[in-house]
Amino acid sequence: MKLIPPLDLTIPNPDSTTTYDLLSKYLSTQFQLLTKLPGKLSLVSPGVDLTQMEAQVRALAADAPGSLFSVLRRPTVGGPLRCLNNQLNGSEKRIRELVALLASHLYFELALDGVAVQSGMITDPPLALISLGSRCTLELESDTQRIEFVDSCLVAHGASQSRKYDLSELKAGNKHHEIRDSLLLSLIDNNPQSALEAHPEKSGNAVDLGEKSVDQWLGSLREALTLVERFLPELDQEITLLAHQIVPVGYHDERHMSASYQEVIGNIYMTLHPDPLTLAEAIVHEFSHNKVNLLFSLDAVLENAFYPLYSSPVRPDPRPLHGVLLAVHAFLPVERMYERMILAEHSLCEHPRFIARRQQVRANNQAATETVMANGIATPVGQGVLDEISRWNAYFALGGSKSGASCSR
Repeated sequence: MKLIPPLDLTIPNPDSTTTYDLLSKYLSTQFQLLTKLPGKLSLVSPGVDLTQMEAQVRALAADAPGSLFSVLRRPTVGGPLRCLNNQLNGSEKRIRELVALLASHLYFELALDGVAVQSGMITDPPLALISLGSRCTLELESDTQRIEFVDSCLVAHGASQSRKYDLSELKAGNKHHEIRDSLLLSLIDNNPQSALEAHPEKSGNAVDLGEKSVDQWLGSLREALTLVERFLPELDQEITLLAHQIVPVGYHDERHMSASYQEVIGNIYMTLHPDPLTLAEAIVHEFSHNKVNLLFSLDAVLENAFYPLYSSPVRPDPRPLHGVLLAVHAFLPVERMYERMILAEHSLCEHPRFIARRQQVRANNQAATETVMANGIATPVGQGVLDEISRWNAYFALGGSKSGASCSR
């Protein structure tokens, strides 16, 4: 599949299909990664019958592609698949863990979607199975050693006994709460990378409500998303397409922290903050990372993305150009949101903190753009992203719409 340089991956045009097109290509690669696992893992003992899994996946692709690709796009399945693909040369122990995580959730999601599956034995499965599609969680007994899926049932084999679960009777639990549409606040997460942290001032992304109630989280996130929907409606439509869950990782009343992972498209990790605009900015920021991570999963974007390191306007530590590009790609739509709020004379714009923050974002975007443009060696596909960033930065540098500037594409 040939990639076309994207024209509006940063700030989408009305009726943009860029993110949809990238997601389609991404899901095709997910299918390819999944069906190639038996060959790639032929020299290890993965604890799962991968040949049987491949056969069922190929049959679904032919007979019920909608069911298969609906599951592959969920981060509960897509995340473990990408993490496994990145660890194929790792230790056999780690490979077995990731294979069990992937297979368990692939079959679990399919079974709860009504697909009859036959898994064979899965050795050392995770003790909590998560279905985003059905918003269900099944917690297995601590002595569970193997599981198998048979049609609509799961059989868990322990040290001394086996237990059978009728998955058709499983009900939605209290781990997933609807923010809106299909976007969930999730109090459980199977991301195998969540303990890893790139930011020097954070220590992972374990689930944590920060001593706030679920209702407080939901109310604050809905208020923030209302701002995004009003002032970035095109990007808001992409959120509905691509984002699956927000995972809470604490509360801070003075600063805000958030994260996302290239391997786990569809997840946003964030702390709660009392200011709805701060939350709206964080959602736009991390969702934009999800979008550009789609592209980085399909193309190098920059030939020198990870070396050498450069000063970053938004981080205290030196960053590769990959990180600087992610920053400006995420903060240009934030700047666009601020501009539209000013044009609408929104009451939040009158606060001195808004003015200071907008100036800071402008300065950071200018510095990051200059760094990327001066040093980045773009691939043909990546050049489309750099060209768009350059156009929008020039537009805002000239004062935006109030100055009569335009951002022609």
